[in-house]
Amino acid sequence: MELSVAERLVLLSLLPQRTNFSTWKIVDGVIGKVGLSEEELKRAIIKPSEQDPTQVNVEDNFSAEIEISDWFLEHCKKELKRLDGSDQLLREHRSLYERFVEQQ
Repeated sequence: MELSVAERLVLLSLLPQRTNFSTWKIVDGVIGKVGLSEEELKRAIIKPSEQDPTQVNVEDNFSAEIEISDWFLEHCKKELKRLDGSDQLLREHRSLYERFVEQQ
C-alpha cells in the first residue's frame, strides 16, 4: 500500500499501548514495516508544529510502498471507527479513515 510519511506516523499512533505478549510480537513486526528507516527520517525532516506542540510537521512528505498485514488493517479500521464514534477523530486521521473505512 502506498503511504506517505505522515500517514505512516499516524498509523503508528493507532497501535495498542497495552496488550498481551502474543500481540506485542505482531505489533513489533508492524513497527518494523511501517516505521521509518534512518534514511527516511533524515529525508522527511520532521519538526514540532509551531501551532500545536503535540503535532509534527513533515517537510518532505514522500510516499513509499508499505506492506500492511491483515491484522494491522483490521486493527486500524476498528480504532479509526472507535475514534470517529467518540468524536476523537483528528484531521490527521482523515485520509486513513477514507482509505481504510469508507472504501471498504
